[in-house]
Amino acid sequence: MHQITGPKANSFIENCLTSWEILKKNDFEITRWTDQLIEQFIETHYKFALNAFKEARNHGEASDIARYLIVYHYGGYYVDWDLELINATKFLELHSKYNKGYLIIDPKTSTLSSEHFSARIGEPYLLNVASDIAISFDNYDRNFMNTPEYSGPGRMKRSFEKHKGSDQELINIKNIFEYDYWEIKKADFKTRSKIMIHYWLNSWIPDEVKQSSSK
Repeated sequence: MHQITGPKANSFIENCLTSWEILKKNDFEITRWTDQLIEQFIETHYKFALNAFKEARNHGEASDIARYLIVYHYGGYYVDWDLELINATKFLELHSKYNKGYLIIDPKTSTLSSEHFSARIGEPYLLNVASDIAISFDNYDRNFMNTPEYSGPGRMKRSFEKHKGSDQELINIKNIFEYDYWEIKKADFKTRSKIMIHYWLNSWIPDEVKQSSSK
């Protein structure tokens, strides 16, 4: 399990991050990646992406590049820092069923989720995503793209369509997330029947709602 901890962590984020620690009882290893560790990792193993990482316009772009390469290199699961695990049993069922990895898709837009995915070591799709980002950076195409299109869900979708042969299976977002991208705008966070909740930190959800939702 790979988690990236940015420079603005707080108690809410910590609650989300620690919610996954229950999986240690099932022999999961959880690694928290800091910016310093990520830069050392990319510089050592994937120098082609180092400039794109260091010159990222925001922490989202930097962590996007990192998550694809980390899971490609080590395998396992990527979990955004504002994802709360709410049903460990269902997650373990997911883990058992999709042992070659998975990607989450929103069927309304065919967009793939960069917030959470899994893969075996050496999954070519993830390396291709990181390579496509680096090429866009080197060619200055990033100047004409917003972050989601450059390195996030939009990029994942285009790279998935461009590069064939991924072993990862596509799973409907509603089979994993309590609220999809549209429901979260009106969510009261009282329903907790799925595997996890993504809170979309720093987006449209008021801070007071986020703070109360995980109590």
